[in-house]
Amino acid sequence: MARISTYALDAKPEINDKVIGTDNGIGEAQKTKNYSLREVMALFNERNLVAVADQVIFKFQDDITEGREHGTISLEGGGGHGLPMTDLFDLIVSTKNSGDIIIADYIKTFLSKELIIAEMGNINNFVTCKLVGLDNNFAPGFYKFSFFMNESNGFINKEKHYIIGEFGGQGDKFFEYPQAQASAFWQIQHDLNKKPSVTVSAPFSDEEVVGKVTYIDDNNLTITFNAAFSGKAYLN
Repeated sequence: MARISTYALDAKPEINDKVIGTDNGIGEAQKTKNYSLREVMALFNERNLVAVADQVIFKFQDDITEGREHGTISLEGGGGHGLPMTDLFDLIVSTKNSGDIIIADYIKTFLSKELIIAEMGNINNFVTCKLVGLDNNFAPGFYKFSFFMNESNGFINKEKHYIIGEFGGQGDKFFEYPQAQASAFWQIQHDLNKKPSVTVSAPFSDEEVVGKVTYIDDNNLTITFNAAFSGKAYLN
């Protein structure tokens, strides 16, 4: 076999080009084989070996009759292949990613965050959601995610790998609150997970109405006015 250095240099590699390597698997050890760049890229992606700070990767496990595998996500009762993404409201998530790395502490940071769950290689199968519940006592090595759906498209596919990461595509968070009944005291649950700026307008008028805003916490506030009226509050 010629030395690698004697081969011509391809200045424009393609996804289906092949490279030569040594197989280190059981029964195949030290055998020389070729691998397509597509296969190499898939390996790095599916094993979560390409570092993206806010993303983790799991394989979707449809059949749980012999137990849940580490590095997977699955439905509580198993199954799910072909399920519309819009019907996805909770997931059982391994505390190890698909690269067999323990990420239990990192997963906890997703709580109350906006997330995207998307199929690798077919990102049109996705959901964007807010993680509203995280049960770390579901089973050893697994958490139960419960979330509130925002947007969804496509279907779940068994044995495919899925990216879970924080979703920043929505821009600054915004909430519109309609106060239908006239009142001098408005109580608003906005779930924006921050202390937003507040603008109030009266019906049939573009004029801003001033009231006293009191922040209860990052998801609730009240507005107190000198007189009762109805209108809308805009929070961002």
